[in-house]
Amino acid sequence: WWGNDVGAQTAAWNATPFGVVNPVRDQQPTMHSTVVSASGALPLAAPDAPVPSTSDEPSSNSKAPVVRTQDATLFDANAGQMSAVVDRSSQALSADVARHQLLHATQIQSPVLLARPDLELRQFSCDRLTQSTVQSSDEGLARLKHLASAGPLIGWPQMAQQELGLWFGHASGLRWTVAAESTDRPPLLDGTLNDPFWQRANVMELTELDATTQTTQTTQVTQALQATQIRWAYDHEYLYVGIISPRPNDDTPLPVAERRGYDADLSGVDHVQLTLDTDRDYCTAIELGIAADGRTYDRCCGCADYNPKWHVSVRSQTGQWTAELAIELDALTTQTDLSGKAWAVSARRLQPDGNHQSWSRLRSHAAYLNASGLLLFAGTTDSQ
Repeated sequence: WWGNDVGAQTAAWNATPFGVVNPVRDQQPTMHSTVVSASGALPLAAPDAPVPSTSDEPSSNSKAPVVRTQDATLFDANAGQMSAVVDRSSQALSADVARHQLLHATQIQSPVLLARPDLELRQFSCDRLTQSTVQSSDEGLARLKHLASAGPLIGWPQMAQQELGLWFGHASGLRWTVAAESTDRPPLLDGTLNDPFWQRANVMELTELDATTQTTQTTQVTQALQATQIRWAYDHEYLYVGIISPRPNDDTPLPVAERRGYDADLSGVDHVQLTLDTDRDYCTAIELGIAADGRTYDRCCGCADYNPKWHVSVRSQTGQWTAELAIELDALTTQTDLSGKAWAVSARRLQPDGNHQSWSRLRSHAAYLNASGLLLFAGTTDSQ
């Protein structure tokens, strides 16, 4: 599996290892056994380390390394016991309370400033996350309803409308949504998307901005096949993402990079970009990039120092390239149970020839947070 198949190339690595690079620790890194490759545990490749070949498979460490990550717990993966406990949920709640207090002070001192659409949504998010009585009051909802009907703004009213839809339990009636399939069995991370839950998962289709709806059945099918497809799934540890990117005019599989570094520059290569606003504040978001050659980048609010732990398997074949991602939830959110939750998301595929595709409410290839739709985790019915 680590080598090259006929007509296909595959590569798998940890997109960004824990914390600061440690040559000793990263020489033979290991991974939690819940995500596996065809040959066992999927290794975490250190920056600029070659992907192992079939004849040189990574050895199994007798004891997994204990690694401290920033703002996370110290965890012994082998023993399965916490060496130190950090209550991240409490920290997150304290931060939300502080933001709520700051917005409240802003409202008192500068009511006009707080009337900005982005800050209106930010306040609504803080109220929701802190379970403030302000949000549940008629006043809080009235502000959001006013924003939802405002014009001629584009983007912010639509965000307010989808927040109201979630608040009143109308998630199923919203147009720009995609569901994340819940699974109790992690995928075989090989880039093929052959696991059963991928077949059940809803499809997010990325299309060109000038794509038009055709009336004939033939052109509709052709257009759907050309769209880049993204599927989502999750369990209690990982967010899984499956990507299928057609290359109809290319018969030669793309080469997959054998080495990689942190935060690669993907501007000149075919790549998919995901934007995840996990608390739906429409002000801050995580951005992940995955290229056809297997290189990656990750950012939080534009900051490249954000280094989550995630695993990537890219497979290049004739006519398409595919990718499977497993991203540790601890790096994305403080929520311990995603069932019934919703994230604001958007996605785009950017290609050097300019034939870009997007899933965006604003029909834009830019990563605007006010162009987000909703990723609904199984059971989503309200605004949690």
